[in-house]
Amino acid sequence: MHRNSGKMLQTTQAVILNCRKKGDNSSLVETYTQEQGRVDFMVFGNKWKSTLQPMAVVEISYQQTPTRTMGTITEVTRTFVPQNQDMAHQCIALFMAEIIEKSLRLPLTDETLFNWLTNSIKKLDQMDELSNFAAEFMAQLSTLLGYGGAVLDEWRDLKSLDIIQTIQ
Repeated sequence: MHRNSGKMLQTTQAVILNCRKKGDNSSLVETYTQEQGRVDFMVFGNKWKSTLQPMAVVEISYQQTPTRTMGTITEVTRTFVPQNQDMAHQCIALFMAEIIEKSLRLPLTDETLFNWLTNSIKKLDQMDELSNFAAEFMAQLSTLLGYGGAVLDEWRDLKSLDIIQTIQ
């Protein structure tokens, strides 16, 4: 952390959840960070547009000014680049980003959750058979958020058809 005329330069590991255009030259970047949990940043310009994709694992350098609620990204480096970029993998990654974005609204730090999320992103990239990945992701996330651990064990023993039949 460096101080420069009231601004603090900081660096953190993060998972990009969303990047929304806010003006001609600015975007709001929603992240889940290793040190601070859920944090939103502003970014100006478009030079990192391809890096700020949902579920990208990155290292962000940003300036935090005491008078502003959001930091401003000054540098982004992707620390994990997925090799599997087909439509099925991209759709599941977007699903994961949406679920995390909606589930984690507070800036609570949880290193276990951050590590699980980054490992899930890497696991998704390595998998060829994706039929149960989204359901297992949801069950694991629910367990990490404190919603019943026994459910995950039951889901692992069931096949997709069994899950559908129990819902009906």
